[in-house]
Amino acid sequence: MFATKNIIVLSCFFTFCSGNKSFIQLFGYGLLADTFETYSTSDSADCVNECAAYDDCLGVQMLRGTGTCNLLHMIRAYTWDPGQCSFFIKNETTVTITGRNLDPMDQVIQNVVYASDNICPDGWTVDSLTCTLRVSESICNEYASSLEATWDGTNCVIAILTASYSCPNQTHILNNFTNGYYCYAVILRDKNVLPTNCTYDDVNNYCYQQTEAYLASIHSEDENEFIGSR
Repeated sequence: MFATKNIIVLSCFFTFCSGNKSFIQLFGYGLLADTFETYSTSDSADCVNECAAYDDCLGVQMLRGTGTCNLLHMIRAYTWDPGQCSFFIKNETTVTITGRNLDPMDQVIQNVVYASDNICPDGWTVDSLTCTLRVSESICNEYASSLEATWDGTNCVIAILTASYSCPNQTHILNNFTNGYYCYAVILRDKNVLPTNCTYDDVNNYCYQQTEAYLASIHSEDENEFIGSR
């Protein structure tokens, strides 16, 4: 399989931001996924903020009336439920695989399955020419059909992904670090829009308006040096 990655924002769901990460609230959809932690809160924004603190948290499920929410990883597929509005999923960089024409929800699922930019889905093992995951046959069968997962009698199997990376336009600079590929843009501050007493949220929103991206979150010394050199 051959894939390209670029950055888009889906407009068919409600999207909101937590720090520098955006989440989509799903209306009419549920998620098939594993829960790795239950968090005590009845506030969806608080739960999303908690999820954003973990690299492997890809979504949340609000458990209405219980004062808790589930932090989700290993997302496999979506389910259709017209009355559902309790699930939120990370709005990850778009992964486009040659030969696959996906509807919007299948695209969202594919994005989070390959969220860490690896040749195998997150949590899977590279095994020769395939990716494998030791789960039961019933769990393997839960993966969205668009991901083309199959059961070999022992493991769940998906073909290795060959990826290339690109930015939305030539004003962005592509670079990669240990935690993945990112697009960067340097913009000048408009003092008429952003006075000296502006807040972080003011700057972050201005950044999005100008570039459709958010303020960079620095994860390594190499990334810090790269940004400082711009």
